[in-house]
Amino acid sequence: MNPIDDSNNNNNNIKKEEPQLKNDIELYRINTHDDINESFYNSQKKEGRFSGRSKRVFYLLAAIAVIVTVVLLIVFLIPRDKDILQPKRNIILLIGDGFGPASATMARIAKNGKTGVLNMDSHLVGTLKTFSSSSDVTDSAAGATAYAAGVHTYNGAISVDPDTQKPVGAIIDATTTQGLRSGLVVTTRLSDATPACFYAHSSQRQYEEFIISQVMNSDISVLMGGGLSKWSNATLDTAKSRNYTIASTRDEMWASKNTSKILGLFAADNLPYEIDRVTFGMTHIPTLAEMTTKALQILSEDNDSGFFLMVEGSQIDIAGHSNDAATQIRETLALDAAFQVVLEYAKNDPNTIVLMTADHETGGLTLGYQPVDSYAGEALYQWDPYTLMSINASSQTMAGFIQGNITAAGPTADIATIIRTTVGHYTPSGNVTITDADIAFLAPLANTTSMWVFGRALGRVISSKANVGFTTTGHTGVDVNLYAFHANDQDLIEELRGNHENIYLGQFIASNLKLDLAAQTTRLANFSTTPSPQQQK
Repeated sequence: MNPIDDSNNNNNNIKKEEPQLKNDIELYRINTHDDINESFYNSQKKEGRFSGRSKRVFYLLAAIAVIVTVVLLIVFLIPRDKDILQPKRNIILLIGDGFGPASATMARIAKNGKTGVLNMDSHLVGTLKTFSSSSDVTDSAAGATAYAAGVHTYNGAISVDPDTQKPVGAIIDATTTQGLRSGLVVTTRLSDATPACFYAHSSQRQYEEFIISQVMNSDISVLMGGGLSKWSNATLDTAKSRNYTIASTRDEMWASKNTSKILGLFAADNLPYEIDRVTFGMTHIPTLAEMTTKALQILSEDNDSGFFLMVEGSQIDIAGHSNDAATQIRETLALDAAFQVVLEYAKNDPNTIVLMTADHETGGLTLGYQPVDSYAGEALYQWDPYTLMSINASSQTMAGFIQGNITAAGPTADIATIIRTTVGHYTPSGNVTITDADIAFLAPLANTTSMWVFGRALGRVISSKANVGFTTTGHTGVDVNLYAFHANDQDLIEELRGNHENIYLGQFIASNLKLDLAAQTTRLANFSTTPSPQQQK
């Protein structure tokens, strides 16, 4: 007996007793699969139902095919996590001008001891080569052009092509036209080489008035640093007409609204060194970390488009030129404090990438300096961070006081006593002893050269008392450290690991902000990078 009775065309009329139903079910289970299929096919054919059931199966299979197709599109065509266009993306680039690997070691041990750490330490991911198109040893202009425009150029050039001297598109050129906010925070002049490369184009870096005249060509939300003396009244008036809040003190900076653009000019030239700012109570001038905090507040306010911020610890470099280790430590720690501000911001904003590096190393810093005349003796193998941390004024400031006192004393000035007294006052540890040999080296310079030149010589002498030396008062060609952080995307950070050319970082920034630098180069093709004679100063 088959489970479906062909003799009965009306299944609803089949009436069976319960025992009989159980027997039928059992028979159903033991019939072969072929018998069941044949019986089912015959019954459906006789009842005229097969074509209708086939349609239902067809429609079901078609629906499944559509669903599978949609799923495959989702899996293979829609970008994955890190490629999904976020509502915004922010990049914060910190640059330690002149900040070499030895500077990080010196600052870390001076502040925290041999086992201590800096805020930046755990975020070290690689190194960058620093050569320019014209030299194995770059200057800040060519070094910053690599980061601002992603191309090599010659030393002294501000974001120009090395062959044609025509402009090359830079990051802030692109953020302006593509609707992202931007900011520059520095401790030298806003017209100095590093910040200039992000917004200006000049065949030579020394044309600072020409450079700063270009700053209002871009819509930069945050401009903070020094260099008021380089700003013409016309450029300042333009800033006011474009609704910048002008701040000249720390209090004015904090009082400015986060909804307003800010132009903070806190000194006529460079800001004071951090060591001097603290010792001489210049609290009206904000720290690098404070300026960075304010910049992030302004750039973040009601911003759905993203931003680019460059923060420069500018005077690590100048302290290196002065061979002034004590001052360089304080400048490095100021940069590290700004890095911590940025890091905390990025930890709470998954769309923010933090990058930190240097444009080059300055000074050829040596921890464990041994003078040439001690070659015959035993190796020293030591340096003294305590002595450096006890110093409380920069060598440039001491040089200024010494030369001022010599001038005031007139022809009968006791130069040796003035040097020893001044240095002793600002090195209270008593570990800095100015010898007769030091006086023989310093006295002629104190009386005949500029404060800048004399300050370099004084810095070298004082640093040597802590067994810290320098090989040059210029730059060196060593690779520099690269630090990076992103809260959610370690694959992105992996792209930065290892050793890269410096231009790679500029290209990385442009790519991740989706900036079209080539389009900016085309747009700027007719801009002259050589100023008029009146602006060549």
